[in-house]
Parts: sequence; structure tokens; C-alpha cells
Amino acid sequence: MTDVWNLSYPGASLDMVADIDADVVLSSAPEISYGINIPEYVTDGVDGRTFGRGLQDGMTILFELDVNGRGNESLARIGKEQLRRVWRGDAVRQDVGSVATLRAPSGRVTFGVPQRYSANDTYMKQGLVRATVDFAATTDLWFSPEPFSTSVRIVPPPSGGFVAPFVFPLTSSGSANESASFTVGGDVPTWPVFEIAGPIQRPAVEVVGLFRLEYGGSLAYDEVLRIDTNPHVRSVTVNGAGVSLTPSSDRLLDASVPPGVHVLSLFGTSSSGTATATVRGNDAYTTY
Repeated sequence: MTDVWNLSYPGASLDMVADIDADVVLSSAPEISYGINIPEYVTDGVDGRTFGRGLQDGMTILFELDVNGRGNESLARIGKEQLRRVWRGDAVRQDVGSVATLRAPSGRVTFGVPQRYSANDTYMKQGLVRATVDFAATTDLWFSPEPFSTSVRIVPPPSGGFVAPFVFPLTSSGSANESASFTVGGDVPTWPVFEIAGPIQRPAVEVVGLFRLEYGGSLAYDEVLRIDTNPHVRSVTVNGAGVSLTPSSDRLLDASVPPGVHVLSLFGTSSSGTATATVRGNDAYTTY
């Protein structure tokens, strides 16, 4: 099977193929580089150095490409122009937090932005342009193409009846929590996205034993609280507008989930019994 790498973002999709008959030929295996940022400290009068806490850089993936004009200079020039436009990444580089998707032949994906670009026109008249491009990923990890997903619906507890004096109209509500299990695969912890749909007051989600995230407000029937813990996003919104979690919530940077079976719990106050919470994410791997 021919190896196909694909770069995509809104309005653009580019296949890079290990096949001499392809439009954009992957002339060699991609070169993937990793790095760690570690602060160093030197103590006067003491040999050597001390390292602080290291943080993993996002990987950089370098591609050596041939734009195949099939012996035609005009086609080679058109192909070069198309490659350059795609690698400009206009739809992602101009918005903070926007990313493109790079898909490996295995189907696993990573996220980032197309970055450096250089082209060699030596063989343009023979219908060939050679280019070197790289992709700057947000992390050093690859993710499964299909996400895991689990939902849970809150169920109001049985009412004990109304207490006099009555105030009309009569309504009843109560605090409740429901739980459901979900399984995370992969090699290393991954970063989930949570969505809570109203109506519900003071909703909270918890991955039991790991972290709890709580919103101090209320959600109407047509409102959705979205908590995205991915490092390149890390946002909390209600119908797209930014909001904050309660100070007692755990930090989003601590909200990764390791491989294994976990329990998702939804907490809050609701009388409708229709409020739901969903967790979804992609298994994380160290290689493609």
C-alpha cells in the first residue's frame, strides 16, 4: 500500500504520496525531531550543572517533496504555486489557537501549523520542482483518528413532596449525580473535551480519582458548556462565549486522562432530567 500523508485545514487538503506518479511525491521518509526544554543551573564552586523540570517540545516533521509536472514546465509551475498556497496556512496562522491536521499513513493524526517552506527550481524546465517543508506540531504525540465518547444524563432524585406554605406555580428540583464508565487506549495520557447540555444549575463533571471541573452558573435548555483541556486550546465556553470555572475546580493543565477504564460523573441541580454530560477524546501515542 502506498504511503500517503495528508495536510488539511478549512479550505485546503494536500496529499504527499510515496509514489513517483503522484502530483506531490514524498521522495523520502519524513524526518521527525523532538526536543525537551530543561532549565539549567550552575552553582559557584561546584562541578557540573543541575537540571530543572523538563517540558517536552512539540515535534517538527520535515518533508522532502517533488512537485511532479510530468515533464511539463507549466504543470510544474502550477503545482509549485498550489503547494506554496497550502503551506502558507492562511486559514490557521491568522487565528490564535487554530490548527491544521496532519494525518499519517497509519491514520493517526497530530495538530499544528505548516511552517517553513523552500523550493528548488533547478529542474523546472524538465517539469520538476523540489521542495522542503516542515510542520510544527502542538505536541510530541499522535492521536487515534476515531475518538472515544461516553455520555451520562442527570436524573433528579425522587421528590419527598411539597412543604407548606405552598407557592404557585409548584415546581420541584433536586441535586443529583450520575456516572458512566469510559475506556482510554493509547500509550500515554490524553486530553479530553467535556460538554454539558442544560438545563442545569451549577454543573460539574468529575473523572473519579483524577479531577473535578465545576461551573458556578446555570445552563438553560439551549446552552452547552464546553471544556476543552487540549494544550493548544484550554478553553471554557458557553455557546462559544468564554466563561470561568469555579476557583475550587482543578486546573485544566492537570486534566489529562491516562490509558485505562475511568468513571465520568455529572453533578448539578435540575428538574427536567434532560441535562447531559459527554466526554470525548482521542487515544494518544508516542509514534505514528
